[in-house]
Amino acid sequence: MISIHPNVSDLGKGRRYAEGFQTVLPESTPALAALITRHAWSPCVWLDGRRAKQNFQEARFCVLDFDDGLSLAQAERMFADCWHIIGTTKSHQLAKGSEAPVDRFRVVLRFSETIRNADDFPYTMSYWINRFGADESCKDAARFYWPCREIHSMALDGDTVDVYTAPPRPPAKNYSAYRAAGAIPAYLHPVLRKGAPEGERNSTCFRLGAELTRCGFDADRVHQIVAKSPIDLPNDEKWRAVDNGIKAAMAEGDK
Repeated sequence: MISIHPNVSDLGKGRRYAEGFQTVLPESTPALAALITRHAWSPCVWLDGRRAKQNFQEARFCVLDFDDGLSLAQAERMFADCWHIIGTTKSHQLAKGSEAPVDRFRVVLRFSETIRNADDFPYTMSYWINRFGADESCKDAARFYWPCREIHSMALDGDTVDVYTAPPRPPAKNYSAYRAAGAIPAYLHPVLRKGAPEGERNSTCFRLGAELTRCGFDADRVHQIVAKSPIDLPNDEKWRAVDNGIKAAMAEGDK
């Protein structure tokens, strides 16, 4: 099963695609390929067609998005042994600013089993995205896609991709206690004192921005706290990551 949206008159206006998705069961691989060229769609099925992570019910397909670095010919060879559908996206071979035109496409693979756990889906997607070097943003359980321009390649049978079980979530942090005390959590002290290793500095700044915001500190105070940490990053990168963390935490409060 997949989700499709019946509205095809205003593609590009994503805010209109928060609900109204319909669940369909394509009768064949060519039927699935036809659907993803005609509709906004998702491999995820949501309760009542409302596109949200908390409404996730199942996913049978892995969708990998390639915007740069991999050609269609390379992808066709890479996935030759797999059941797959490869479809170009609306920006395929179009120049973006000063960048030269490149192949832009999506690869649809079949999971070895249906995912019915909302944590297992992004966890499994992260594995395959990293394995094949696809777009890292296309892993959440509320993701949908615009129609493919055309189908480049299709295999009616072949290998599937494995599903992985996400580790248990850690116990929820008691942010209200930190807010009441105006305290910086002890688990943030090591990184604030010692910084972060290479390869983890951007993600650490994002985490600091998000966690300190959840603990009740405003943006100015978050910046003051992070500024004292010896995280070795150019200032523009550091504050962009911190501000993105602040925005992410604030968006959680709006839900």
